[in-house]
Amino acid sequence: MIGRGEAEVFGADLFAELAKARPVVIGDTRSDPRTSLHWRAFEAVRGASTVIAPLVRDGRLVALFSADH
Repeated sequence: MIGRGEAEVFGADLFAELAKARPVVIGDTRSDPRTSLHWRAFEAVRGASTVIAPLVRDGRLVALFSADH
């Protein structure tokens, strides 16, 4: 997916983790506590599992790179 999106669709817990400027690895979006309430949003973009690398500048999350499976 390229472009802007609504972060709330994927869960506030996940974005709080990404704001720490560290990669996030999620083996199963249905069972991970950061994403379990939002697994349908991940599966809509083919993301039953995902690795996400955040880009944080001046303390602000500005972009994400993810590999989903």
